[in-house]
Amino acid sequence: MAAVAECLNREGFHPPKRAARFSSGMVAGFLAKGGRSGPRPVALSAAGLLQAGEWLLTDLARHLGMPSATLHRWRQVGWVHARKLPVPGGHWALWADAAELTRLGRLRKHHRARRDQPIPTELTTPTARDAK
Repeated sequence: MAAVAECLNREGFHPPKRAARFSSGMVAGFLAKGGRSGPRPVALSAAGLLQAGEWLLTDLARHLGMPSATLHRWRQVGWVHARKLPVPGGHWALWADAAELTRLGRLRKHHRARRDQPIPTELTTPTARDAK
């Protein structure tokens, strides 16, 4: 791990959280997480916690290939259907069937030439959950 840390430092990479240099402990921690932000709480694995078509926010973000912070923002502005789960820790369940996954993917890929251009409402308006 020390050799990897030294290589990262030598190549000019900077660690998160304003640390000056990578350490072998940091590298070991990154490898142990394997891209995850932490272990999933046991309560979130309980059967029946999610309803049909619901995803944990972090799982949906991973599925869409996007930062969970962006998906949190979309939740805050009403671009996705969400509900707070009745478990400790402040977890969110987001509803997304196949059509919603398509819409969210299009929203994720949408590019505005300028920040003052509006995003099309068909991308920002969630499908009704009961529209089947």
